[in-house]
Amino acid sequence: MVDTRLSDLTEVTTAATGDEAYLHDLSDPGVSKRITLANFWSSIDRLGTIGIGIWQGTAVALGFGGTGAASAAGARTNLNVDNQELAFNNQTGNYQAVVGDEDHTIIEMDSGSALNMTVPPNATENFPVGSKLHVWQEGVGQVTIVAGGGVTIRTPTTLKMGKQYATIQLWQRATDEWVISGYLLPS
Repeated sequence: MVDTRLSDLTEVTTAATGDEAYLHDLSDPGVSKRITLANFWSSIDRLGTIGIGIWQGTAVALGFGGTGAASAAGARTNLNVDNQELAFNNQTGNYQAVVGDEDHTIIEMDSGSALNMTVPPNATENFPVGSKLHVWQEGVGQVTIVAGGGVTIRTPTTLKMGKQYATIQLWQRATDEWVISGYLLPS
């Protein structure tokens, strides 16, 4: 028996009825499984093209999530996602969120005095529905989240952050409607 990776196999247009391939189950070392080549190739035809794969138990695991990429960077490109690194927006005075603050930005509110962080209406800042705002109270100054004109913020408590180092998240449920969660003072 010869050990062969899927990527090393050449294309077979017609498999002989008795041809078999031995596959090793990585979850149970030393155990080989047999499959006829005819069944193997017909399974691939039903699933689509398999590039680089490794047999794992009862399924074929595709490199980089089956994106067709040869690298993690290529997979991110094919899936249209960035590295999702966090950015920090440090504020030492009252602040109104702007497009660009959503999702991968932490708004840091840093003051010894009370501050307001305003969520503006859609007419002012057009955040896509589903956007998230992350706020961190870095300083000792109490941070209050304020709803801009026409904006509703759903909360089970208050819109005042708990204390220094508290974090909250707002997510836009619908146009001009946000839901807040995190360390907030009780009502």
